[in-house]
Amino acid sequence: MRCSNGATGTYHFKRLSLEKGYGGGSYRGRSMSFTYGLTLDESEPYLKLPPGQKLEHDGKTLALVDISPAPRRPITTGSRKTQPGH
Repeated sequence: MRCSNGATGTYHFKRLSLEKGYGGGSYRGRSMSFTYGLTLDESEPYLKLPPGQKLEHDGKTLALVDISPAPRRPITTGSRKTQPGH
């Protein structure tokens, strides 16, 4: 595919039904994956998300967001509490 700005990309798709499917490819040297007509749960097996990111849905919009690191919890050793790495 060639866009009007001159950029090129290649992609393929597989139709699951008349109105649903998935695909993938590359654009400007970066990989992409997509689904159409599927719910978020149905889409998950077909999508290859960037490391450290997940899909989040707020009821109207679907967005790619960073996965928050787990909060650090104090380590208890006997009666003394210490922070990890201390």
